[in-house]
Amino acid sequence: GYHCSPPNPDYTVSSVNSPATIIAGQTVALSGVVSNSLTANSSTLTATRLRIDLGNNGSYDAVTTVPNTTNPTSTLVAGGTETESWTWTPSTANSAHVGTHGFEICADTPANALTESDEANNCRTGTFSVGPSVDITMDGSSGPLTKNLGDIPTIAWTAMGATNCTAGGDWTGQTVTPPTGSVNLPAYSVSRAYTYTVQCFAGAVAGNTDTLVVNVPAGTMSITLS
Repeated sequence: GYHCSPPNPDYTVSSVNSPATIIAGQTVALSGVVSNSLTANSSTLTATRLRIDLGNNGSYDAVTTVPNTTNPTSTLVAGGTETESWTWTPSTANSAHVGTHGFEICADTPANALTESDEANNCRTGTFSVGPSVDITMDGSSGPLTKNLGDIPTIAWTAMGATNCTAGGDWTGQTVTPPTGSVNLPAYSVSRAYTYTVQCFAGAVAGNTDTLVVNVPAGTMSITLS
């Protein structure tokens, strides 16, 4: 009579999950659901691997700053699933981390420990974007600060990985050129609260908006004698 071999399990990554956009310095959580999509149970312990296109060049990289780039995956019964998760924090000091990144999650990788009915469908990909982080300061402080009438405000900024920045509030229209710089603004002539904002972009990817508040109370005047 005919002899039919029992079917082999088949591990796939049925879905991946990531936030659409984060800001450099924030932690991105990436996850994938590993599924045994056929009717055969698995008794083999496997691993699931994450790689990220760090250089935005179409090549997936092993990320040494991700704890356990390869996660252990339990044995899965037919139809069973297990979610594998990772975290990665793009650096504010590395401009290559800013932009849109592809990532790849592959089941039964890299050891290929499990004999499957299909060895070519283990991976699924996704994308997320990292916006540039900008910081504005006055006198080395992020504020709020108190200044006197007559003081000349000097604002400095740092925006790694940005292609352009937009100033708002009380310095709307001011040119803010990344990655770093500073500018002297007109002396304070009115007692009130001054608000300075800036948002930077990496192409179409928006970064955070940073805000600096300076209070100028009435009845104080700075006079420079020459």
